[in-house]
Amino acid sequence: MHAFRLSKSLILSITLHVMFFAALFTTMAFEVKQPPIIINLAKNPGNDKKIVQAALIDKRAVDLANQRRVAEEKLQQEKILEQQRIVELAQQEAERAKQALELAAALKAQQQAMLEQVKQEKAKKIQEQAKLEQQLQMKQQIAQQQHLVKQQKAAALKAQHDRIVAEHHTMLEDEIERYRAEFAAAIEENRVLSAVFAKNIRCKLKIMLMPDGSILNIKVLESSGNVAYDEMSAKAVYKSAPFPMPQDQELYKQLREVILSFKNGEQ
Repeated sequence: MHAFRLSKSLILSITLHVMFFAALFTTMAFEVKQPPIIINLAKNPGNDKKIVQAALIDKRAVDLANQRRVAEEKLQQEKILEQQRIVELAQQEAERAKQALELAAALKAQQQAMLEQVKQEKAKKIQEQAKLEQQLQMKQQIAQQQHLVKQQKAAALKAQHDRIVAEHHTMLEDEIERYRAEFAAAIEENRVLSAVFAKNIRCKLKIMLMPDGSILNIKVLESSGNVAYDEMSAKAVYKSAPFPMPQDQELYKQLREVILSFKNGEQ
């Protein structure tokens, strides 16, 4: 902006000088005057000599005047040519200043265009970055929602599985208790009570059952100390076989080993 103001002032100054020199040149051209020539035309016979002398003097004066006039015209012509040269130089300088001003304006416009382009590109990048961040945020939200849905589904499946397992476990326990009750009832029917043995005598037997309910073997885990009482208890178990066995393999695994406690007078 400072360079633009300086160039404008320079052009104004050069223009004023050009106008001044043009006006001066016009004024001086109109002011060029011819020196006056004085000729004495009076006829005086008595003064012929004086007239001749005056004529000679006038001729010399005319010659000198002509010489001065020629010199002045030459000087005037030189001044005019100098003024024309100055005007031409001023015009050339004004043209160069105008071109420099136009170049400066063009450079300024180019710089502004470049700045505007950079500004637009920067704004575009900011918009693209904001768009990418928004897309990333949306993806993160979708991923979080999907993860939450998966967690909820997993929790629901686990709860359902736990419920099924609990129900199945309860069912197995109920079935096992039912079969054990049937085992105890069958053994109780085949058991022989005897007053020979003390009332507090007891033993513990481990029974291994086959899938069809038959007895694989019986092992005394805790003896009563009386072999006859232990054998009598084992015979009651053998007489009760085969025991009712479930078809379900998981139930069978729970019932293939049964531990029974015997006490004289009760089971």
